Amino acid sequence: MSLYRQAQGPSLRALAIAAAVALIVGGLVGYLIGRETAPEPTLVELVTEAREELRPALSALELVGIEYSEALRGDEVIAETEYDAARSQAQLAADTLASASELRALDPRAVEAAEARVREVAELVERRVEERRLRGPLGEARVALAALTGQGIEEDATGG
Repeated sequence: MSLYRQAQGPSLRALAIAAAVALIVGGLVGYLIGRETAPEPTLVELVTEAREELRPALSALELVGIEYSEALRGDEVIAETEYDAARSQAQLAADTLASASELRALDPRAVEAAEARVREVAELVERRVEERRLRGPLGEARVALAALTGQGIEEDATGG
């Protein structure tokens, strides 16, 4: 019997572990180098991106007008599904606008004014006011949001 063991090459398992570690480290180093050399976005690009994030709020307000007009006759709900849709779209517009931190940093007064108008629309929808009483505030909210997004409103400011 021999007192010495014969030297064996590295096991297949050890080679696989070494290869996996090398792959992970290489990927991490590549990612970090790529991030360091990536161009910084310009102010124009940042503002454009922030404005784009508000476009769903503008679309939501448009849907509020459509759904609300189909949901009520006078102050009576005749189509519960459409009324619920109008309520949820008003809430979506408010939530989207509340997350506009980048635009708030650039123009806090304009964002606050738009928020006040959108809140008013949501409150009027909750109170189930007649459609004609919603048109003016809805149009004002749409104009305020359109100004924040940098786009115009194709329809008039009365919400129609």
